[in-house]
Amino acid sequence: MAITYYYPEGPLGPICDLATDDLDARDAEARRRRREGDGGDDDGRDVTYGPVDYGDMERVVDGPVAAIISRRCRIRTLSDGTKEYYDCVDDLLSPIGAPPSYPLLEPQYNWPVISTSPWGLDDNFEPLLLSPIDCSPFDADINIIPVKFFKANGTFVEKILTERSSPPTFAVRGGGTLQVKGQSLSARFILDGGSQLQASFKSDGTGISVTGSGTATITLDFEWDDQVNVSGRSVGSLTIAGQTFTQTSSSKGSITRSFSVTGGQEYLWTITGQAPTAGYRIKDGAIQWDDNAVNGFDKNSEMVITSLGSSGIPKLRVEGSGSSDGDIGLQLEWDDNPSDAGTALGTVTINGVSLTQTSGRRKGKTSATISVTPGVDYPINISGNPNGYTLAPYRMGFYDGDGDDLNAKLTITSSQPSETEFGQGAWSRDGNAYGVWVNPEVCTLPTLQQTVTYFIDIPETDTYTITGGADDVFQVFLNDSTTPIIGGVAGIFSEEHETYHTGSYTPPYAAQTTLNEGVLKMVVTCTNGATELTENGDPIGKSFQWFYNPGGWYIKICRGDACFEPAEVPWVHSGPDAGGDWGEFMDKYAAYPSNGNVLLDTDHSTAYNINVPYPGDYILEWGMDDDGSISLDGTVIVSSGYEPNSQTYTISNLSAGPHTIGVTIRNNGPSGDWVKNPGGIAWTLTAASGASSNALVSFDSNGNLVTNGDGTIEVSLSFEWDDNPSTAGTALGTVNWSGTGLEFTQGGSSSGSSSATATVNGNTTYNIQVFDGTGGFEVQNNGQKICFFDNDGDDCNAEVTIGATQGLSAIIASSLDFTPRASSNNLIWHTRKATGYKFTEI
Repeated sequence: MAITYYYPEGPLGPICDLATDDLDARDAEARRRRREGDGGDDDGRDVTYGPVDYGDMERVVDGPVAAIISRRCRIRTLSDGTKEYYDCVDDLLSPIGAPPSYPLLEPQYNWPVISTSPWGLDDNFEPLLLSPIDCSPFDADINIIPVKFFKANGTFVEKILTERSSPPTFAVRGGGTLQVKGQSLSARFILDGGSQLQASFKSDGTGISVTGSGTATITLDFEWDDQVNVSGRSVGSLTIAGQTFTQTSSSKGSITRSFSVTGGQEYLWTITGQAPTAGYRIKDGAIQWDDNAVNGFDKNSEMVITSLGSSGIPKLRVEGSGSSDGDIGLQLEWDDNPSDAGTALGTVTINGVSLTQTSGRRKGKTSATISVTPGVDYPINISGNPNGYTLAPYRMGFYDGDGDDLNAKLTITSSQPSETEFGQGAWSRDGNAYGVWVNPEVCTLPTLQQTVTYFIDIPETDTYTITGGADDVFQVFLNDSTTPIIGGVAGIFSEEHETYHTGSYTPPYAAQTTLNEGVLKMVVTCTNGATELTENGDPIGKSFQWFYNPGGWYIKICRGDACFEPAEVPWVHSGPDAGGDWGEFMDKYAAYPSNGNVLLDTDHSTAYNINVPYPGDYILEWGMDDDGSISLDGTVIVSSGYEPNSQTYTISNLSAGPHTIGVTIRNNGPSGDWVKNPGGIAWTLTAASGASSNALVSFDSNGNLVTNGDGTIEVSLSFEWDDNPSTAGTALGTVNWSGTGLEFTQGGSSSGSSSATATVNGNTTYNIQVFDGTGGFEVQNNGQKICFFDNDGDDCNAEVTIGATQGLSAIIASSLDFTPRASSNNLIWHTRKATGYKFTEI
């Protein structure tokens, strides 16, 4: 017997002692013979398991693997004729024996050194630093161990998991938030009896907007904390209404200026000397600037409206819908050295809740929540403030004895109605539908820029619209351009959420550009911000919790000059006519707000948003009961009285992309009986004869032929090959699509081509059948080409391409499209299509 030991290095020590048969120790040559299945040692045993080939795994780990490759047993026949296996031994891929330093005794085994190398139980470890890769799920076999996929003919291809983007991304949603149930709540500071003007920073960051009537004095407080020698100045010099705020070379500073304003006017500023990478945001009623907004937003300077108007009684005005009480969050923060000019504030009290500047503490902050009722003004009682205060809608500021800066600030931090529920989160519908991040909501990675590269199939050279947004900052680069086509702060948030938290709304970013047919390289950079920061500007606390600080981006690519997604139509099918007066077309396609209520002598209107797949002439077939009209993009093209059968109207040179079909119908009296007097309007839009495009036909990811549109479609396929069978076998024997009559066979020559045309039905999937395909296939060009590989698997040796198709009677839209068709939008790609991994043949 031999004793086998397993000794991991370090302080863990021996794990187990395992007694094994002496025959388990094999030299390398014996292992090789057994692996190759030649029977191994001639000891009278027969192989009952294996041999298993671990060649691929040995190449990956660069050496022998601890594994059983075969089992050999002696065999004897019992009296009843059955065979019994006994005295079995396992053949191991790697020999098992004692470690070189065995026995583990000093001085042969240096316990003091080995037990503390590379670490010991008394060591102090550095803080663990997470990187994006630590937050992502992984499969140990990704890009390493191939998986065999067997085909119908018994052969197989090997595939590995590969990233759909680099690095891979994951579908995410915009955190969580409390959503109002049927009511809203907000609060602001006012001077009761003073000026009723209101001022706010413009959402585009260019100045101040003043509403209300009359004239008053506005006071602005500008503060900065900005290392100008790193990324430049976050503002530089800002001039508004003759007043200039200049950010000096000092890393910190503040300036206060006042000027007269009038209701109904806007006051724009000019900025000079600002860093080219600077950006802004509106938050809590203030405008903030960052000297380098492309790497995640951190506040380097801020301007606040500290007062507006004349004297009055300070109050907290609570507004909102509904009658239920709610909660208002307040925070008092101070930086006040009492030995310089006294204290700025003692205590401020609102509705029985007090916030106090702690005596003896130069810096500090305290928070409180007060219960309030919409429609009530709550007096603000101030004590210990001999030097005055300023008031803005969301912030009050308090002066100490020097009177030239704000030493204490009271801020409204939140407003929450009592009746709430969990809602969709901070993001918009598109944000939640298409949003991605570099891990599945595990790590928020605040202030760390993420860079992801995509490769996207563009079906045809045309104009495309690229739309997107991010939480918080992003940029999108095409191919190797260093200029982003879209990018900025936000664009992913719901309007209600962003307006509530920042006072303004940033819509999604969009740009039109010409993209060439083929593969587009797209690079996205995105930086998630921080919701809480230390005094040094480092993220802490809720910044690392997805619920409070989600991060991510979304991108959509649409063909045409806008992304188009049709809406539902709230009508119903009103046919067939029980009285038998309508023809077949009206019976099949009539639509009306009701299929039982006559709704006499009323004009009923609705609109259908449609997507025209390709330019050309189209036939509008229509019918109506009684008087109605049909419009195209706002222009009436059909106006008629009662037409129980159908008529046609030719639309010439209709452009590809989104269009609107509007309909109006009036059912005349006198009968109010639906059976005697049904109502409805019917229409279909069909490609005219000769119109051609490949937009109606494509291959799905499995190679099946998929058609869109109703009616019949004429499709043409082209097949060609360039394949030397003596090099790596043939790429293809025969391929066909069931029920179409379309079939191609690779001939005996090394190259060739052929084509075929067939008439197929719309909205149908025709399954592919492949015979004698040695290397598998891949669908390319956005579903317009199938590439077949031979055994080397690195180039396209045979291919089938969709040529021009003709919609013989393909109805691309109709009056019964109450819910959008699957093919009725122009969205060709979005970020959710490139999440995770896919199997790729090798």
